[in-house]
Amino acid sequence: MLINKILLIHNDKDYSSAITNLFNSNYDIKCTNNYSNSLLLLKNYIPTLILLELNFATNSSTFDTVRAFKKDTHLASIPIIVLSDTNNEDIISNALLAGATDYYLITSDLSHLAIKINIYFNTQLNNKNPVTGSLNVFPEKQNKYTHEQYFKIKFDALIKEITFESKVSASILAKKMLTSVSTLERWTKKVYGVPPMKYIVNIKLDRAMYLLTQENYKIKEVVDLLGFTSISYFSSCFKRKFGMSPSSYKAEIELKQL
Repeated sequence: MLINKILLIHNDKDYSSAITNLFNSNYDIKCTNNYSNSLLLLKNYIPTLILLELNFATNSSTFDTVRAFKKDTHLASIPIIVLSDTNNEDIISNALLAGATDYYLITSDLSHLAIKINIYFNTQLNNKNPVTGSLNVFPEKQNKYTHEQYFKIKFDALIKEITFESKVSASILAKKMLTSVSTLERWTKKVYGVPPMKYIVNIKLDRAMYLLTQENYKIKEVVDLLGFTSISYFSSCFKRKFGMSPSSYKAEIELKQL
């Protein structure tokens, strides 16, 4: 039977020992305390998963280490979970942007880490749908895309499914993308230049402009079809984007069609 292998890169000997004891009976786990030693170890040991301390003591930062692993053709496909003692969203997002697959917030109760890793091996590495609320935005099977390209592909596909639903929210989108709201907003601003909900509203408004050029669509029907909560809200958004109210726009279109 194939045994999953874990490489732990952590500078704290006590913590490394505790993690080793936790996983030793179920997985083949090896430990090292810095990036240079890990490269030596990786010459003869190819792990299924890398656990990387966020603030381990080496000359290069954790982010640089993640990037270095991802640039190595032999190591790029190995998932990396960053072990963090901080829940600072900016730091965590930078680790993910560097190429980390996921993160785990270190607590005194390592049983939570054991559950996470067990679920990870039973889902992510077997191509099943994740069942946790992790920040795994970038599956490792998508190496042919940059992170920005893969996020856009995944988010655009989601938007096509739910754009015109009236109960769409940032929290619903984040849940479907398996990420946090703050991370989702950071990525949509990076990829599209706007927050997720504004991006969706813009898509709806562009569609509304097209529908209003059709004689058989009234403003109320467009509002209902596109999932806007009210005519007044729709009119406000439409005027803000296009510089005129939907009624004025439709009247202008009808005048041109005479």
